[in-house]
Amino acid sequence: MTRVVSYALYCDSFVSIPRKGSASQFIASIFLYPTPMGTITPLYGGTSPEVEDLNGEYLVPWARVGTPRSNDPVLGRELWTWLEEQVASREYLATIRSKTASLN
Repeated sequence: MTRVVSYALYCDSFVSIPRKGSASQFIASIFLYPTPMGTITPLYGGTSPEVEDLNGEYLVPWARVGTPRSNDPVLGRELWTWLEEQVASREYLATIRSKTASLN
């Protein structure tokens, strides 16, 4: 049986490739992390067996459990509703709903 685990992921402060030798590269090297560092947390969330126990948690760099800026359940429901409205026209949402309904 397949188990679905859901977690939120914060991935920010990573630089993609600015032009070499540019001022933006210098500034980015001071304030931002290299792009490969941005893969650590998503890989942890997608491949680590430990994540099975982290259902509903919030993962932050570097593969750690963190606290979201807002943990308001009402705001969370509003966000979820808004996100569903944004993808409602997509065919895959209907497919996902029908598959999850059959699991219940």
